[in-house]
Amino acid sequence: MYVRHLPDKSRSDYMPWQHQFYTDDRKAAEIRAQHRGNPVRWDDNGDMYLTYTAPAFLSHPVTGEKIWFNQATSYHCTYLKALPQYKGSDLPDEKYPHHTYYGDGSDIEPEIN
Repeated sequence: MYVRHLPDKSRSDYMPWQHQFYTDDRKAAEIRAQHRGNPVRWDDNGDMYLTYTAPAFLSHPVTGEKIWFNQATSYHCTYLKALPQYKGSDLPDEKYPHHTYYGDGSDIEPEIN
């Protein structure tokens, strides 16, 4: 499961949901996100979370072999934590611009990444 965190523009260090959806209207942004297939969750502070769940494996079109086909490791917040702008940050995992979980919503163990 991929989760994008889009903060409210009043406190944003990165792209706020208002810029992503070209509106200040929460309901309009939510409708646009859902139209794209992204369920929405809101924080009490006005931050928006978009989710997308996709299979981790697909069948190869020629061989039929199951192949790893996803970005679960590169979209996991541990990737961002290694970048200079996040060094020493004490952000909770879900407050990074993007993060990934297993399809059931449980945490992916750090050693997997």
